[in-house]
Amino acid sequence: MIPGTDVVLVDGGVDISQKPIWIEAPHMYKKDGKYYLMCAEGGTGDWHSEVIFISDSPKGPFVPAPNNPILTQRYFPADRKDKIDWAGHADLVEGKMVSIMRYF
Repeated sequence: MIPGTDVVLVDGGVDISQKPIWIEAPHMYKKDGKYYLMCAEGGTGDWHSEVIFISDSPKGPFVPAPNNPILTQRYFPADRKDKIDWAGHADLVEGKMVSIMRYF
């Protein structure tokens, strides 16, 4: 980091009108000339998720991807079998067969 060059890339979350809890743990990726900022959003409760922001520059501006959240358990029934809560803080990998980035 260069002192005095701090830039706020995301201030708040995907949809500020929904009063999201904590955007955190950003990971930045570059693919096909676009920059993707992947972050956890939703705090430590049952609204936890993983979201994506997209930009043409690593310095922004970043806009929410159209299919957010990309990872969450928030819409599943609370009494489901093999329940997993607080899904988020993820990473992406690209293998030989499938690239998850094609969804953005």
